[in-house]
Amino acid sequence: MAGTSTGGLIVTMLATPGDHGRPKYSPKEIQDFYIKNGPSIFPPKNYFLRKMGLAGEIIHALKGPRYDGVFLHQKIEEFTEKHTLANTLSWLVVPTFDVYRLAPVIFSSFEDHLTDPQKRKKETKPLLSDVCIGTSAAPTYFPTHYFDNDRPSGIRRSNFHLADGAVAANNPTMAAIMRVTREVLLRNPHFHHSDVNYNNFLVISIGTGSSVKEKGAYTAADCAKWGAFDWLFNLSNKHSPLIDMYSHASSESVDLQVRMLLNHNQAAKYLRIQAQCLLFKEPDMLPMDNATTENTDSLVDIAQKLLESNSGKVDLYLGTYQTSKNGPTNDEELDRFAKLLVAERYLRLAKQKEEEQEEKRATSEAAPPAPTTSVSPDGFKETSIGLPVGDTQEGT
Repeated sequence: MAGTSTGGLIVTMLATPGDHGRPKYSPKEIQDFYIKNGPSIFPPKNYFLRKMGLAGEIIHALKGPRYDGVFLHQKIEEFTEKHTLANTLSWLVVPTFDVYRLAPVIFSSFEDHLTDPQKRKKETKPLLSDVCIGTSAAPTYFPTHYFDNDRPSGIRRSNFHLADGAVAANNPTMAAIMRVTREVLLRNPHFHHSDVNYNNFLVISIGTGSSVKEKGAYTAADCAKWGAFDWLFNLSNKHSPLIDMYSHASSESVDLQVRMLLNHNQAAKYLRIQAQCLLFKEPDMLPMDNATTENTDSLVDIAQKLLESNSGKVDLYLGTYQTSKNGPTNDEELDRFAKLLVAERYLRLAKQKEEEQEEKRATSEAAPPAPTTSVSPDGFKETSIGLPVGDTQEGT
């Protein structure tokens, strides 16, 4: 499972171990976590800034991150406890961006040194809390996050200066596909030992909603008049055009790339679920920090409508998201994918059992027969050892 920013929090909660080897949180509990804690993670501006209107918005945007992140970090540390990426119930891939090195950092539960046993023994995985705080450190919203993983020298870098994973991979689907590709090429025993065949991939990609309106987000005529401030903060819609543009560009281009990569019978292999702007009634529902009760209730309602809507996909020629009028609903598609994944799980378990039995047989055949001991009439023990032909020695 891969997740960026809030998606990173969700997949981590799904994979955090609880009692009896089961996930600590159910999907319903994760939804309740957002509804309950959202208003404290995104508290409203103070009274005076609200009264100042537009001027208050400008001051709020210039004084630093909108939120200090203290409550969010506290909640992340609570639900992840002291677990690391090595403890997750499923393999995770969580993108972040390192502002010091200006490079993406893709954290994962996979072993980084699969082909080097000595380095693999020394490898330590970071705390889930550090990974989650890093991937959700959205520019202008939350402060960046630093942590040191305290790794032995020569085992990858250990200090990180992280911003939100959306800077590197707003849509983490390709990051997940490439990581699995790496594991196959390195002959990870948990994957099929063969060349990479993307026809064997099953991919479910869930977006967090598109804010692009039917009439368009911005126009060239508008953008042509903007200065540096206008690109960073648009007074008319209270959005950051730069953030809107790079996040949508990243997300939509990945959707198109995955669709091209899995072009063989693509509808059966790849499911993309993305709420389009038509489902959003009010402009104020689009900002990600609107955590009012009214808005969260509306988002839950939108998710239900999205399940009931017909599935869609990006048009390979136009590059736009098209909904199939006569096709299955997203709910039906998720049910179909779930059955495929369950069948695959049973096949893997059966193969694992078969390999274990084969290993036991091989070990049994390779081991020498156990000595048999009997007592002779004169009281001395007689020991006989079966030896293969040709292994006997004179006088033995």
